[in-house]
Amino acid sequence: MIRIVATAVCLFATLAGVTSADDQTSPATSAAPSANTSPATVAGLVEELGSPSRAVRAEARRKLLDAGPDVLEHLPPPDVLTDPAIRLAVDAVRTELEGQLIDNESQPRRVTLSMEESIASVVAALEGATGNSLNLAALPESLRQRTLAVDWTDVTWWEAVLDLSRRIECDIAETASGRGFRLVPLADDRPSPVMTSSGPYLLSLSEATTRDLRTSGGDRQLVRLHCRLLAEPRLRPLFLEVDSQAITVRSGDAILPSFNPSAVQSFDFADRSGVSFRLDCVAQPDDTLRELTLQGTLRCDVAAATREVRFAGLADGLPISRRHGGVTLSLVEVTELSRETAAAGRNVNGSVDLAANWIVRYAKGGRAFESHRVSALHREVWWQADDGRRVGAGDDLRLTLEQDGAVATRFSFRGLPANWRDGSFVYVVPLGVPTIEIPFKLVTTERAASVDAEQPVP
Repeated sequence: MIRIVATAVCLFATLAGVTSADDQTSPATSAAPSANTSPATVAGLVEELGSPSRAVRAEARRKLLDAGPDVLEHLPPPDVLTDPAIRLAVDAVRTELEGQLIDNESQPRRVTLSMEESIASVVAALEGATGNSLNLAALPESLRQRTLAVDWTDVTWWEAVLDLSRRIECDIAETASGRGFRLVPLADDRPSPVMTSSGPYLLSLSEATTRDLRTSGGDRQLVRLHCRLLAEPRLRPLFLEVDSQAITVRSGDAILPSFNPSAVQSFDFADRSGVSFRLDCVAQPDDTLRELTLQGTLRCDVAAATREVRFAGLADGLPISRRHGGVTLSLVEVTELSRETAAAGRNVNGSVDLAANWIVRYAKGGRAFESHRVSALHREVWWQADDGRRVGAGDDLRLTLEQDGAVATRFSFRGLPANWRDGSFVYVVPLGVPTIEIPFKLVTTERAASVDAEQPVP
């Protein structure tokens, strides 16, 4: 049994870009809503977009854009704007602001927080400042109520969580649903993983395994590093790309070459906040692996700025189209499904089974729109009554890639009321799917992570 000394976390640079001021505000110093984003102010600026004066129009546009994405919720929908010039100008402003929103949501949430209260209160304040939840249910009540002083200045959420976990001697684990994280007591039977943060992501190395490797060039050791990438809970990561050529592994000062240097692996997050991957490299048979350094760049496709797009007015006829930034959705057809129990689509109890068909078009493509990936963008659709009651779509999604790059989707709905046209369909869709580069540097030092020389590697 070989032992690798492992543990210190090297906090690395965050992702490129500037986090918005709203992301950096702590709960104790939350700023009041800006007058520039009030409904009345936005309505006045929208009216000025139709001014005969070019200077007035330009100034109104500048003020709307300077106010940032908070303006979006107050911009009127296109179908209520009767002036074509105002409608086009508002659409251009909305597209640019939604682009800002996509960029902002891809950046890490930051927090400035200084307080001395219970650990539970500190975590609640951290959640309020970042929108990321952290579950403490696995910790004893006595620990949750222990007083802790924190003094964080413009730190990312992961930096704060790592600092918290070290100081109260806990591990970071994923929740049962896989869509969040919790703090758990340290395990006695295994070492804690080595972790480092990079912007809104956390990279962990849980284990390194080795085996003898016979090659034409002589005997070697195959070193397999078991890694996991975790994203802030508020994010919806889709796919991780691991390019062997973009990652360097060192043992001390010696570089461990990749076992397959041309390999580019892709991993589906599958609606979870974390995904596991392995790095294989080669060492000399007599190498003693005492300290490992992993450095490089990962790439992650993220569903950014997710929106609930509502299709109401179903009794007025189809198709119904909605545009948000770079995505256009059209509800093109709703049909009643035939059943043996009653007339077409009608159940014995009077309810209705339907199939709804949409066309989804993105202005920009990318890796997330490849045939084997695109279904990840279409997983949340429901019908909603006026009283808020929901009926979710079935699991039998049918998806077709159109020749013009659009995606045709078909969802089924069971047991809707006979007056379903009085309700609305809601389709959850990201406004964009950017690819985020994640630079990282992870160094193992002091604490042991096991390496089993006998473990087979397929």
